[in-house]
Amino acid sequence: MPRQARVIVPGLPHHIVQRGHNRQPVFIEEQDFTYYLSNLKEWKQALGLKGRSPTPSATLG
Repeated sequence: MPRQARVIVPGLPHHIVQRGHNRQPVFIEEQDFTYYLSNLKEWKQALGLKGRSPTPSATLG
């Protein structure tokens, strides 16, 4: 059964989770995570998005 489409309500925050396949680590080295955060910040500014800084909830692989 396919996943249901997400509900997007303008002006309300979204909780975004970055997770690997079968919960495997996404970022193997510290520089991978740093690169990811750099890209996230760049796109956030380019698209004019508001939001809090990401909070890593898992350790590196």
